Amino acid sequence: MIGVGVALPGLITMQGMDPWAAAALGRMQAPPDDFVQRLDAGARIYRADGVLDQLDALWVTGSYSQAAARLNLVPWTGTVTNVLPNGEMVGAATGAPGTMPTGWASVFTVGGITRQVVGAGTVNGLRYIDVRFSGVPASASGIGIPLSPTNACPGVVGGRMTASLYLALVGGSLTGTTLTRVNYTEYNASNVFVVSDFNVIPAASITLTSALTRVSGTRVLTGATAAFVMPALEIGHGTGAIDLTLRIAAPQLVRMDVPGNYIPTSGAAASQVQMLYRWDLSEINNPTWTAWAPGAPGGYGGTASYLDTNADPSIDFTRASLNSAAYGAWVASETTSSARVLGQTNSTTIISPRSPSDQANIRVHDTGTLTASVATSVGLTAGNRSASMARQLYRNGIALSSDAFASSSMSTELWLLRAASSYHPGQVSAAFAGASLTAAQHLAIYRGTAAILGVTP
Repeated sequence: MIGVGVALPGLITMQGMDPWAAAALGRMQAPPDDFVQRLDAGARIYRADGVLDQLDALWVTGSYSQAAARLNLVPWTGTVTNVLPNGEMVGAATGAPGTMPTGWASVFTVGGITRQVVGAGTVNGLRYIDVRFSGVPASASGIGIPLSPTNACPGVVGGRMTASLYLALVGGSLTGTTLTRVNYTEYNASNVFVVSDFNVIPAASITLTSALTRVSGTRVLTGATAAFVMPALEIGHGTGAIDLTLRIAAPQLVRMDVPGNYIPTSGAAASQVQMLYRWDLSEINNPTWTAWAPGAPGGYGGTASYLDTNADPSIDFTRASLNSAAYGAWVASETTSSARVLGQTNSTTIISPRSPSDQANIRVHDTGTLTASVATSVGLTAGNRSASMARQLYRNGIALSSDAFASSSMSTELWLLRAASSYHPGQVSAAFAGASLTAAQHLAIYRGTAAILGVTP
C-alpha cells in the first residue's frame, strides 16, 4: 500500500502539498528541500490538466539520489493473484515426521537427515509451520522444500514472477549449512522439467533470525516451453552434523515485478485488488548515473547499458492500451544518434530524439516511423497514439507531426537507453508512459517535468 508518512527536511511539510507529490516523496529517503519543492510544483502542473490520471509510469532519473532516480512515481491499482495454491499451509500436522502442507511436493533430503514438523500456529496474523531438520548428511547436498506441485502455478515464458515468504530460525543453528535460498523449477505443459533457476531469492538476501522476516525475489521465466513454475526453499549443507528448525509463513507467487501484499490461499489461487508501486527501474550493465545539479538535470547514460522498466505494457499497464498510448523521454545531453532512448525488442514503440539526419522519430504500438525535423535532441520527445489510425510526435509539448498509421501490437517490455540491440549514448533525465494525452496535456507534462528538473521551459 502507499505510505505517505515521511519526515521532510527543513521547513517543508506535507501540509498543503499536492497529494501525489506527498505519496511519491513517501517512497524516498531524505529528499532535500529543493527536490520537494520542485516535485510539488511539477505535480500541480500535471494535476491542473489531468495528466496524473493518464499515466502508468513516470521516472525522474535526474534526481537527488541514485535510489530515488530508479523509482516509478505513479502508483498502480489492479488485481494481484497468488498462484501458489496453499499459502496457508492447510493440512500440515505435527509429528515424526509429521505432515507437510497439502499439495506441496515431497521434501528432498539425502540420507542421514531427519525431517519433522514440530509446530504450527499463527503469529502477527500469519499462519506458519515449524520444520526441523537434523542429522549427519551422507553427502554434501541441499534440503529442498517445494512449495507447490509441479503443475499448479502457471507461468508465461518471458514473464516476470515474484516469490515471497516469511522465514525465521526458531531452533538450533545454521551450523553445517551453506546457504538458504529460493529456487524456481520450470515445467512444460506435459509436466516435464524444462529448466531451474537457483537464485530467485539468493542466499545473500536472506538473513535468518528468530523473528519472521519477509524475503522476495523476481525472475523472468526463461524456459522456451515453460508453462508451470514450482518454487522451492533450499537449505544447502556439507557433510557435518546439522540441527535447525525453520519457521515458514505466508508463501506467495505472483506474476509481477513486486511481491504485493500477502493473499491467503488454501486450495486454489486467490486474488485481491491492491494499490502498489511497480516498475521501478533496474540498471543493466552498469549505466552511469549523474546527480541533478542546478542547470544540469542529470540522469542515466551509457554506451552498452540501459534501464529495464520491469513492465510488460501489454499486460501490466491499466491506462495505456493498443489504441490509446503516450510515451516520452527527456534527454539532457546534445546527442545525435540513430539509436533510441526508449524502446524494446521488436521496436514497435520507440523514441528517438535526433538522428544523424536531424530527424526525431517515434513509433507507438506500430511498425512504421513518424518523423519530424529537429535542431537538437535536448528536451522531452514524446510519441502519442490517439486512435487506431492516428499518432502524433511532440517535442517539448508542441506537436511537430502526425499521420494515420495503423496500430499493430503493444510492447511486451519497455527499456530506457535501448531498443532491440542498439543503445542510446545520451543521458535520460525523465521518462513517462500512459494513455493518450491531449495537446494541452503534452504541454503540461513538459512544463511539469521541466519544473521537477529545474529547467526553464
